[in-house]
Amino acid sequence: MQNARHPLRPCVNFIAGGGLLALVALTSLIGVFPSTTALAQSAAAALKFDVASVKPCDANSLPGARSRGGGGSEFSPGRLNVPCQTVKDFVTIAYVLRANGQRQGADALKLLPVEGGPSWINSERYTIDAETDSNASDSVMRGPMLQAVLEDRFKLKLHRETREVPIYELTVAKSGFKLQPAKDASCTPRIPREPGQPPPRSPGPGQPPLCGQGPMKRTGSSWSVDLRSMTLDEFAKWLDFGLDRLVFDKTTVTGKYDFHLEFSADESTPGFLLGGTEGGDTPDPMYGSIFTMVQRLGLKLVPAKGPGNFLVIDSVERPSPN
Repeated sequence: MQNARHPLRPCVNFIAGGGLLALVALTSLIGVFPSTTALAQSAAAALKFDVASVKPCDANSLPGARSRGGGGSEFSPGRLNVPCQTVKDFVTIAYVLRANGQRQGADALKLLPVEGGPSWINSERYTIDAETDSNASDSVMRGPMLQAVLEDRFKLKLHRETREVPIYELTVAKSGFKLQPAKDASCTPRIPREPGQPPPRSPGPGQPPLCGQGPMKRTGSSWSVDLRSMTLDEFAKWLDFGLDRLVFDKTTVTGKYDFHLEFSADESTPGFLLGGTEGGDTPDPMYGSIFTMVQRLGLKLVPAKGPGNFLVIDSVERPSPN
C-alpha cells in the first residue's frame, strides 16, 4: 500500500522566497491513523535541551527569516535559535519538516498539513533560544528536541488524522502508452548529499544533464520542462507539486522514461500559477492544459478518492514565563 498523502500541494519548488507555506492506494478503510490516536509525544522525552528560553516578539520585531528548512538562523553546535515564528510554524518545523530528527523535503508541507488550534497560533510570534551540551545535529534540535519544548512550554497536544480526499490516478490512456524507455547514459545520476552540503553542480560541457527535473522555462502561465530518466511513480510525484490534488501511479508500467512537457497553467495547477510573475499570466494558445499534455504521452489523469493525512492540534497554551 502506498502512503496516504494530502491533496492540495501547490508547487513549492517554484515559489519565490520559499517559506513555511500556510504550502495512496485507494482503500475503503479510512482511518489508517485513527482520529483518536495521539502522537507518541514521549518520543522526544529522551532528547531535551538543558536550557530553553521562549520570548514573545514585540510589535516592532520583524519576523525571522523563514525557509523551507525550518527557522531563520544558521546552525550553531549546541544551540537552537528560531526567531519570531508563529506557533503553527514551530509545529510545522518540529513535527513535519524535521520529524524524527531528519530533514524532510518541501513536499512534506503538503503530505502532512497542520490543522486546528486557536487563531492566535497563526498570528502571535515567539523566539525560541535553547542550548544543549550534547552533540545533537541541527535536525535533531529542530525536530524531537523542539517537540519537547513545545510540549513542555506550550502544553501542546496533537494527533494524526486520516480522511478521504480527492486525488488523481495516473493511468494508461485507451490510445496506449507512447513513451520510449530512457536511453542508458542519457543523463548524469544525482549523487545523494549530506545535510549542509551545497547542491550538485550542473554537468560540465559535453556531459549529459542531471537525471530528474531539468530546467523549466516559463512564458506567461505556460511552461516547458524536461524530466529525464524518471519512473512513472516519480512522474506522478512530480505532478503532485503543481496540481490541485495528489497524483498516484496506477499504470503498472515499469522502467524509466524521458518526459518533455509543454502546457499552460490554470486553476487545476495552482502550483504552476504561483511560480513567479515573469511574462505575466497569459496562457500561450499553442499549449494545452497539463491534462492534454499527459494524454499526448498515452496517459490519463482520472479523478478519484483516497485517504490523506493531517496533523491536528488538540490543545495548546500560551507559553509559561521563562
